[in-house]
Amino acid sequence: MNATASGGTLIPRGISNSDYNRTDLNYQPQGMQMRHFLTSRLDYNITSNHHLSFVYNYDKYSSVPDFLDNVVEAFPNSGVVLGTKIETGQLSNRSAGTLSLRSQFGSHITNEWRGGLNGSTVLFFPDVSPGLYTTWKGYRPIFGTSTYVSSVTTATSMQRRNGPVKDIADNVYYVRGSHQFAVGGQFTQVNAWQQIASTDTMPGITFAAATGDPIISNVLNSANMPLASTTNQTDALTRYSVLTGRVSSISKQLTLDEKTKQYSATPTIDRNQQREYGFFAQDIGSSFGQVSGAYRDISGTVEPGGRILEFMLRFNF
Repeated sequence: MNATASGGTLIPRGISNSDYNRTDLNYQPQGMQMRHFLTSRLDYNITSNHHLSFVYNYDKYSSVPDFLDNVVEAFPNSGVVLGTKIETGQLSNRSAGTLSLRSQFGSHITNEWRGGLNGSTVLFFPDVSPGLYTTWKGYRPIFGTSTYVSSVTTATSMQRRNGPVKDIADNVYYVRGSHQFAVGGQFTQVNAWQQIASTDTMPGITFAAATGDPIISNVLNSANMPLASTTNQTDALTRYSVLTGRVSSISKQLTLDEKTKQYSATPTIDRNQQREYGFFAQDIGSSFGQVSGAYRDISGTVEPGGRILEFMLRFNF
């Protein structure tokens, strides 16, 4: 890879950082975003007393590379992983729909029913996979504990998310003289699903001097480097560790597979759900009287179950 020929600029660190061992590479990645917005509405009079309405919104979002999350080419003329041409980013399909029915029963009663659903399938860096790290035998290399040398990748995981929300509500209004009575209820369900593939399928390997390494106490120390600062000694130690391939740690996790109930090297999946029920009764034309209540049912992957019961009684004078 010729960094300068691919649009990069090399900047010495000696004057600004007193670092004569490394050089900064400055480059500007390129990319494109595409967004599509679709909005539609349908109104239909079933009869003179019943009106149906439907509203639907659909958004398609594509950002490759993903400048917002800084998932761009690792180096000029390279993909998100050094040595590959694979580019990735954020892709999503987002939709929301609402259906409502307003009905008039005689001259005193009106009913309003409304139901809605929104959801979005969001993919973060779907092209990141263990195959991109075959050069390092499937491991994601980290050079130095303080990133002494730039990482070979700008994306360390792959994520998939979806959070659909369902909502149903119904309100009934009854007019009698100077009073307007209102009774209604609402049901809402919020789900969250997430899958993350990280060190379970793409383990990390850090090249640095581990605690107790003889190179620290016997070679690269203040006695052998009397004019070097602590920073210089640390840089020298990190540089030596990277060049000689000294491994200080390997990071890998095992997750509980939701199907087999066994720990394995599979991407983590989180599921959460929350349900809410609410109701109210009110005399709008009176200065007294309003009752409302709510009930919640919360469950998730980490917290299997929990319930919050809420009631509220309010009087207006």
